[in-house]
Parts: sequence; structure tokens; C-alpha cells
Amino acid sequence: MSYRTYNPAVRIGNWQEDVCLEEEKLKDFLEKKQKGELITDRIYNLRHHILQKVDLTSPAEDGYVHFGDVVCLYNIGTASMASANMSDIKMHNAKQLEGPCPLSSSKKFEPCVRNAFQIISADNLDRTGEALHFDQHFCLSTLAGVGGQLKLYSDRATFIKHAKHSRLQDAILSSESSYQCEWKLQVLEPKQRLITEGMPVPINQKILINHCKSNQCLAALPEYTHRTSFGREFEVVAHTHYDPHKIARDINHWNFIYAGQDFI
Repeated sequence: MSYRTYNPAVRIGNWQEDVCLEEEKLKDFLEKKQKGELITDRIYNLRHHILQKVDLTSPAEDGYVHFGDVVCLYNIGTASMASANMSDIKMHNAKQLEGPCPLSSSKKFEPCVRNAFQIISADNLDRTGEALHFDQHFCLSTLAGVGGQLKLYSDRATFIKHAKHSRLQDAILSSESSYQCEWKLQVLEPKQRLITEGMPVPINQKILINHCKSNQCLAALPEYTHRTSFGREFEVVAHTHYDPHKIARDINHWNFIYAGQDFI
């Protein structure tokens, strides 16, 4: 009489090794989960921190923009706010914003780490409290800590270095300090620029943010939107868009937003 000597419960091969390996994987997973070291946890933690609310600077009594002010950059043409746009891939291991970091313009208006910028001197001198003047070189930097102190950077477009969607001159956030990070403010009307040169910049005034090296103005492009980790946002470039009268269009118009200030 023959007997059946095999059934599905029989273990074959290196079954003990496989069982130990699965137990180690589970143990490692639970340990990382408890410490918050899973990739999903790290991404969530960084995203949570860069979306934390930030207190903007209150308008000065003299009514002018000053070095050291923490402001948001509001684009008139797209009614959006310039914001750091760090990808999920870079957020895997990052504990703060790291350069090079793309810049986009978001419809989320709550002041937070990703859309708050500090006005700092371009000559590495501490000018905190001094009024900023038209055509005076300055830098825009993200905040210290989670913000990473990245500076608004741009350089002339080339065949291999340009904005991803529009292929215009790119505007990003970078950790380097160079002439490519220097900007200046100008009034909208070209005929008034010679008169206003050297004058303090008033708060709540529409301005052009002009790149010193390329002479191109910062712009948010309504025709180029892309998906980000924070929703659909506009591409930001350094390119002056003119109307038929040779005046910069409203997508080049910006306003520094202070605490308690309404958008215009």
C-alpha cells in the first residue's frame, strides 16, 4: 500500500532562513516606524515644518521697506505667492530646504516657511533696519532653520540651463552667494525710473524685481502651470514681458506683503 508523503504544509528549501529574514524585516520596519524614520514620515515631517505659519514683519512707521524685513512676494498678474517648491525625492532625506530648489507661485496665501523671504544686503554687511532704495542691490533669502537660508538665484538661459516648461531664464533658490543672487527694485513706469533712483521704496507699492546681471524682471507665468507636492502652481522665471507700449506686463508686477497688509 502506498502512502502520500507530501502535503502543502511541508517546508522545502531554506525555509528557516526565509522566516528569519521576514522577522528581521518586520522588526526593522516597526523600529523605524517608532522612531519616525520611514520615508513617508520624513517627507510628512519636512512638509509639515515648511508649512508652519510665519510671522511677517509689521510695516515700519516711516512707511518704507527695510533690510531685515520678512515679507511675502505677491504677484499681481497671477494673484499668487512666490514659494519654494522642493520635490518629494529631495525631501526623502532632507531636514530643511536644500538648494538648488525650484521656485513656483502658489495660490496658498497663508505666510509660512516656504513663501516667506527676508530682505538682506548684497554686500555682506549688516544693514538691518536701513531703508531699501530703488536700484540698490539686495538679496532675497528664505528663513534660517527649516528654511535653509537659500537665496533667490538666476542666470542667463542656455541650451541646457533654462526653466523646465517655458525654457526661459530660470529663477531658483540656491545656497550659493554670488552676483547671480543680486536683485534691485524698479518702478513700473520707465520714465519715472531716473527720478526715483536712490529713493526709499514705499511699502504697498507695485514694483519690478529686476535681476542685476541679466536685466530681466521676475515673473510668474499663468500659461505654464505644473503639479507640485502642494498643488498646481505657476512657473516663476526671470524674463521681462512687455505690452505693446513697451511697459512690463502685470505678470512682472510684485508687491511686498507685510503683516496685516491686504493684497492689491
